[in-house]
Amino acid sequence: MSADSLRGAGLVRRLGAGTFNYGLGQALPQVVRFLLLPVFTLFLTPTDYGILDLAAALSGVLVLTMRLGVPGSVTRFYFDYREGADLRDYVTTVAWFLIGGSLAVGALCLVALPAVLAWTVPGLPYAPYVVLVVIGAVLSANYDLQLRLVQAREQARFAARLNIGRAAIAITLALVFVAALRWGAAGMLLSEVVASGLFLVQAIVYLRPDLRGTFRWGMLRSSLVYAIGILPSHLLGSLVPLATRSLLSGADSLAAVGLFGIGLRFARPLDVVNTAFNRAYTPVYFSLRASGKPSDLDRLAAAARNVWGGAVGLTAGIALLGPPAILLLTPERFHAAAPLVPVLALGMLAQTVYTLFGSEIFYGKKTYLVPVVSLCGAAATVGITILTARRFGATGVAWATTAGLIATALAAGLLSRRLVRLPVRPASFLRIAAAGAAVYALGRLLPADTWTGAGARLGCLAVFPALLWLSGDPTVREAAAFLRNSRREEEEDE
Repeated sequence: MSADSLRGAGLVRRLGAGTFNYGLGQALPQVVRFLLLPVFTLFLTPTDYGILDLAAALSGVLVLTMRLGVPGSVTRFYFDYREGADLRDYVTTVAWFLIGGSLAVGALCLVALPAVLAWTVPGLPYAPYVVLVVIGAVLSANYDLQLRLVQAREQARFAARLNIGRAAIAITLALVFVAALRWGAAGMLLSEVVASGLFLVQAIVYLRPDLRGTFRWGMLRSSLVYAIGILPSHLLGSLVPLATRSLLSGADSLAAVGLFGIGLRFARPLDVVNTAFNRAYTPVYFSLRASGKPSDLDRLAAAARNVWGGAVGLTAGIALLGPPAILLLTPERFHAAAPLVPVLALGMLAQTVYTLFGSEIFYGKKTYLVPVVSLCGAAATVGITILTARRFGATGVAWATTAGLIATALAAGLLSRRLVRLPVRPASFLRIAAAGAAVYALGRLLPADTWTGAGARLGCLAVFPALLWLSGDPTVREAAAFLRNSRREEEEDE
């Protein structure tokens, strides 16, 4: 193999290993939760799931308010401080800030929320649900810091063990609280709170060597400056789900919010893979961009095309298999969520575009552009929700969510091109998208409410790589060549 080929193969392995381990840590718990859906849906109603979705959206807003986006700065500033005394001072500074901010905001919320909850989050009772949400957000402060350090250090296997261990405890407790004790939605939330408390202790143990530094206001100030540039974007990203679900609850019902949540759960494998890839991709992207070599831009462009091919294929699979899964695995009261899965899957695909082309904004520290990107998505999501929630219910909110994600991806891509132009070929991206659309159209001709139809839909997915091969797209050929070269290298090592 040539030197460039070896470097390219190394990048693929680096991204693949990181994505697999991050994905394993997230996907395995999601798979277990998915397999347990037939159990949980026996004991929980769409209204219960509506409460859980509103609670999760509120938790996202509270966590961001407590942290002010500072954990996100750890991934970037780690590469400035590296390991040593400066990094210990930095981690100590961030840890104390997170603890103090979380406790202060948590106490304020417990006092103030009862007065405003009825008109801000209609349908979500204060006790016990909001109380549990606030406690869980406080307890997860240093766990968030730990995850950011693990990501920066590319300790993907450890991240997988952390996520799997935490999820195993939460899922086990959820089974006890919901299936055995019949505590409903409150039992689901309580299981997360207990798991957060246990892993707060674990995070302190992991961070102990890094917490022997000195609190330095200068380091906190630089992180806050970096984070505040991103904060409006993250705040919009948290407020928009809360707003859309609150609007849907007010215009329709908590049950409609629950059906929307079920649709999201069946589209979530795409989100899990995208999040895992993002955690693996970000440090790799920063590293290659820092080299300044044109060849590294070529490698990033090739990786973007290959990732896009995999994302389109996975999207087609979720869009075809998600509806049968809902119809065959859940009680009839949840079946109205089945048509939402293809719509939401399309939005998840847009998140891949954001990851691939929006990373340049963060590398260039142009974080003032992030709110612009987020505002585009938020305006589309909330605007369409207001127009459609009352008439179309959960379906309208699903389309609003997808439209917002597409707007975000387009804005990020256009702004990133002003900073750097990866040598990508748009025709290849369009060809891959057309192949995915063709496979989905073919699969839609098959029934979704029988096991035979679901199996036939699964078989349709084999058409996707075949179409790419026949159309001359290099993605499948490069994947095949990579596998052959990997096998050859293993044989030579032996």
